[in-house]
Amino acid sequence: MIPAYRVKALYLCVRDVGGPEAAGAFTRKSPAGRADDDETAGLTLELWLVALRVFTELLGPAAFERLPQYLVHPTNLGHWSLLLRGAEGPDDVYRRLVTFSSEHGAPGEWTEEGAARHSWRASCPAMDLDPSDRQLVTRALAADLAAVPLLFGRREARVSVLSVDGDRILLEALFPPQSAWLDVGLRAFPLATGAVCLALLSLDGREAAQVVGLSLGLLVAAALVSFLLGRELAHRQSDRAQRTRIAALERETSVQEEQAQNARASGDRPIAGEYELGEQLGVGGAGAVWEARRVRDGSIVALKILRLGPASDSRASDRLQREAEALGLTWHPNIVRIFDHGILPSGLGYLVMERLRGETLSARSRRLRGLPPREVVRWGIQAAEALRAVHSAGIVHRDVKPGNLFIHREGNREVLKLLDFGAAYVDWAETRLTRDGAAVGTPGYAAPEQEQGSEAHPSADIYSLGVSLLELWTGEPPDRGASEANLRGRLDDSVAQSKDTLGSGLGELLLSMTSSEAKDRPESVRELRRRLQELLVRTDSEEPPLPSTAPPSVKLA
Repeated sequence: MIPAYRVKALYLCVRDVGGPEAAGAFTRKSPAGRADDDETAGLTLELWLVALRVFTELLGPAAFERLPQYLVHPTNLGHWSLLLRGAEGPDDVYRRLVTFSSEHGAPGEWTEEGAARHSWRASCPAMDLDPSDRQLVTRALAADLAAVPLLFGRREARVSVLSVDGDRILLEALFPPQSAWLDVGLRAFPLATGAVCLALLSLDGREAAQVVGLSLGLLVAAALVSFLLGRELAHRQSDRAQRTRIAALERETSVQEEQAQNARASGDRPIAGEYELGEQLGVGGAGAVWEARRVRDGSIVALKILRLGPASDSRASDRLQREAEALGLTWHPNIVRIFDHGILPSGLGYLVMERLRGETLSARSRRLRGLPPREVVRWGIQAAEALRAVHSAGIVHRDVKPGNLFIHREGNREVLKLLDFGAAYVDWAETRLTRDGAAVGTPGYAAPEQEQGSEAHPSADIYSLGVSLLELWTGEPPDRGASEANLRGRLDDSVAQSKDTLGSGLGELLLSMTSSEAKDRPESVRELRRRLQELLVRTDSEEPPLPSTAPPSVKLA
């Protein structure tokens, strides 16, 4: 599935460079690109190739050099929203392209081959295309990489095609630093100092002293100017990057609203003949969640509308089927219930789930700046209950994180619900859905073996839950690629601050859960739940152990 923003960029470039007549010709010959298209949708490889051929026919091969600015056009930013969240620079976005492309199954699935200061090298499948089409695809992918620094207010990257063989295309992107003035100044200062010292070797006495004084004055002035210019440019670039993030988020939200309106206007009201949409509850990288009323009985449900691209895209359809099957196989009080799923005539997929009311553990942890150890243990027990049901059904969730753990209010109780099985490993479906060696999950939460694309095992969910519980305790999300030593340091700090037996025991358990070696983690979530429950029993003799036949709950204050 090809992200539609690539084809939309072609149209925008043709419209601006070639004028209305060329834009009309592009629309007639390539039905997949217009200014009002949803850039977050998906297209087939065939439609992308048609658009690339028409683009080259109308503007010539040299027009690919103009393409980067249209890939990040204000009306084409919806695609970048997910990649920009939390990114501090182009290098972060480049690395996320690897995960994003593998999750969405897009041609141009990037594999990182190396990274250095201000450079990124990656390869992607060459695909089984004739030489002319392969050349067009290579130019288009190079434009993709060149556009990334523009999102941060910098000049576009200089992209080189290092090799194109029968299997892989290898490209390298050289992107500018945040402040070229500061970078040049820092590099030039020692060189200039060396030049002055060499000049002094041929001078002596008063003449040398004058040269030294003048040279040092010029060097200090040059360094000060470079610093001030660099700081001002860096500040401006930071402002532009923040405005781009906001514009991307606003554009993504606008696209989601347009999708819902189109679904209603296209004869799908009620949705799938049965569900009337209400208020929008949230927007994510895969789609939007709406409150809906089921017509036949008036019950209130949550309707998740997913961006799948064309209904004929089997890979996207299978991912929808996988989430539905995973949820259907694991009915449990601590797992969100699913009632229905399908694909609308418009090509949008949908899941009908129970309507939850409350907040995610991520939101609560941020709001309270961390939770006390006792509450962390209680939520851990409920999460372990959910994972026990998941693993018993032969499923590995593969994306356990506080954002996928929802605190649902039921009367005067709060019950944890495990959400989002879109990345789950399901035995019967996995041979069709996941490439060998593809990393799955959220960086920072995924286990080391999961980051490396190894086969999924329940121990990976235990690792992710350990990182999640540590985040709840500290109120701080994990660093991407954090080492075991880094996690140990955070745990030691938390244990020292807690100053009680429960904190010490929780720290020890979390340390084993987040071990880089799967064999050193608790052997199962059943064992994990037992150890979490023992922590409460051991540290609070007045509180009886939680029953093993039903999930525990937390009463509202």
